[in-house]
Amino acid sequence: TEITIEPDSIPADRKLNIGVIGSGPAGMAFASTAATIGHHVTLFDKSNDIGGQFNMAKRIPGKEEFHETIRYFKTQLGKLQKDGKLDIQLGVEVSYSDMEAKSSDSAGDRKIDKWIIATGVDPRIP
Repeated sequence: TEITIEPDSIPADRKLNIGVIGSGPAGMAFASTAATIGHHVTLFDKSNDIGGQFNMAKRIPGKEEFHETIRYFKTQLGKLQKDGKLDIQLGVEVSYSDMEAKSSDSAGDRKIDKWIIATGVDPRIP
């Protein structure tokens, strides 16, 4: 099955402000797709770098392709950020109370309509 992503295909009355917690592979992919089709996305990560556990995996000999995946998403997310469709907030840990505050009209920032939790799992330590 092939899915076609049509840029700016969301009607104005259906556009959402979406908060994505976690900038690993799933968070980056969702943020990129949602922003491309017309939603405004704010991507949060407690790390100072995007990539999630790919940053650990890319250090394993023979797994250098993870560098390319992170580079690809950095480029795509950077374009969306430049176009005003995406905000990236790194080094920010988001709690449930933060989510509630950002979802209220009195938050002061852009009100978040929906949240995506893409925090992955704890890495397995050998």
